[in-house]
Amino acid sequence: MGSGNADDRRTLKASNTFLAVAPAPLTAKRCALAICIASLVAFCALIPFARVPGPRIDALIPIYDLTFVLSNLVSAGFLFVGFSRSRLRAVLVLAGGYLFISLVAVPHMLTFPVRFREAAC
Repeated sequence: MGSGNADDRRTLKASNTFLAVAPAPLTAKRCALAICIASLVAFCALIPFARVPGPRIDALIPIYDLTFVLSNLVSAGFLFVGFSRSRLRAVLVLAGGYLFISLVAVPHMLTFPVRFREAAC
């Protein structure tokens, strides 16, 4: 039968391969290697400026912690969804780790209450 048919059952069949255990394609490996090399080059280019102090930003730590917590919560959410689909215990452990780290970062963020007042003003 023709491809693109909405009634074609071959396109509706579920795959037994989950993202957590699927091997990365060659293009993804090359892209990751290129990103690593670019990061190394950028790091080496910035070494001469290591002793130059940056500007003082009082709200830096709370803002960093907030973005850290939110990104880890999003990652944990995606991994919990991945666990519900794959039922792989390793994915559940990884999701729990992301959730734990995001919950531990909240008290660290709250140790800077003066910074929150300054950032709000």
